[in-house]
Amino acid sequence: MFGYFGRGIGFHGGCGLGGYGAYNGNFGWMGLVGMGMHLLFWIFIVLLIVFLVRHYRKYNKGSFLRFHDGDALNILRERYARGEIETEEYEKKRDELLK
Repeated sequence: MFGYFGRGIGFHGGCGLGGYGAYNGNFGWMGLVGMGMHLLFWIFIVLLIVFLVRHYRKYNKGSFLRFHDGDALNILRERYARGEIETEEYEKKRDELLK
C-alpha cells in the first residue's frame, strides 16, 4: 500500500520502494562516507588502468600490436643471431617465409 503522507510503499512514505530513503533523504555523515568510498573506488580503478597501460607499454616497447608485416622474418633473424637455432633450420624457415 502507499504511505499516508509520502511516496512509495511503507508507513508514512518511509524507506519503502519509491520512498525518500532513510530520514526522508537526510543521510547525514553516512552520505559523505558513501560518496567518499565511491570516489576512492573510481580513483583506484583509474589508477589501476593507468598502471596496467604503462606496464604493458614498457615491456612491449610502446606497441599495442605485437606482430606487424615482416615480423616473422625479423623474429627468425633474431633467434638465429642469439644462437637459438642452427644455420640449416634458419635457412629452411627463411626460404619458407620468403615463398
